[in-house]
Parts: sequence; structure tokens; C-alpha cells
Amino acid sequence: VEVVLQSTASEPVIVATDCGMGRHVIFTTSLAASVDADTSDSQPQEWTTLPLMPSFVPLLHRATGYSYQVNADRSLFRVGKSLYGAFPDSASRSCSFVLNSEEPILIPRDSGQAHWELPAPTNVGFGQVRSDGATFSVAVNADLSESSLDRIDVSQLPDWIRTAEGGAKGETVGAGAVPSQRAPTGAGTVVFLSVLALLLVCEPVVAGATRRGILR
Repeated sequence: VEVVLQSTASEPVIVATDCGMGRHVIFTTSLAASVDADTSDSQPQEWTTLPLMPSFVPLLHRATGYSYQVNADRSLFRVGKSLYGAFPDSASRSCSFVLNSEEPILIPRDSGQAHWELPAPTNVGFGQVRSDGATFSVAVNADLSESSLDRIDVSQLPDWIRTAEGGAKGETVGAGAVPSQRAPTGAGTVVFLSVLALLLVCEPVVAGATRRGILR
């Protein structure tokens, strides 16, 4: 099991493992968040509000592609971090980064420089690094509060991972690990799994007909 995306506290938010020709992708966040939760930027966010955030659906969309090993490099995911990567060998002396439809940001390249880095974006979306030699995409979730497990409200955790003292029980879940206990399946989880299953079924069918995947 590998950590695809982690929070600011280095706790796993998305974990994945290879399975046959594809992957199992697991979101380690509650899907039973209150619809009354305040998701404004001015308020501290709880871990359980992640599914309510605007960036959750694009993140789910990209993670479904990841399960098919499309853009499967973990470096394509960012959570409030600087952007970095390697210059293509065939690139000119500069590249550019474009997030959504914003103005391109020039990435200068000094002689002999192999890697580039940009400060963390302030907006959420999907960007591209462009050069004359290659173009690749990067998924950006810039809102730290959407993924920070530091802000988790223990009272909202299900009973199977809580003790009377409010701490976690059972196995410790570290980076790259998943608990052995099974969480109860709620209505939100059923809807989520149904949508995900539909995407997983439709993608190869459409891809075979159009010679390209809808999730690429």
C-alpha cells in the first residue's frame, strides 16, 4: 500500500495498492460530513468536511484515473505544497505552468539546471507544465484545511476507532497502512461506492469505443 496524497500532518488522505491491471484507491476521509458544515475559507475545517469541498469531485475524478494507472505518478498530486519537477531533456531554456485558465507562469531554466520549483498555488484545480518538449498535468488541492488531519474532531470519528478517552484504539494507522477493522457502511458511503463503481465500469467501455479514456 502506498500513500498517494497526504495531509499537512503527513497522515494519509488517499492510499492505493496495485490490483491486477488496475489499483484499489482508498479515501481515508469520512463521507458522513454534516451538510451544515461551514466550508468557507475563514473557518477551520474538520477532516470530515473534505467531501463537501469544491476540490473533492475533481480529486475523485483524477483518483479514478489513477486507479487505471493513468497519470499514476504520485508527484502529480499536491496539497498546499510547492510544485516541482524535472525539466524534459528536450525542453528549451524555459517552461511555463498554467493552472486552470489563468495566465501562464514562466519557469526559467539556468544552464545545466535539471529541476524546477514554484511556490504553492493559491487556487485549486488542474494545471499543466508546458515546454517545447513535453506537457504534463498536475492536480492541485491548495486548501490546507481540506486535508489537514490536525483539525480532526475526534467526536466525529466512528466508535470502532474511538475509546472512552477519545483516543484511537486498535492498530495504529501510519503512512502506507490501513486498519484491519471494518468501518460501518453508511448511506453516503453506499452512494460514493456506487458512483465510483459506475465510473470504473463506464471508463473502459467508452475508452474502447473512442480510443481514449474519459478520465484522461
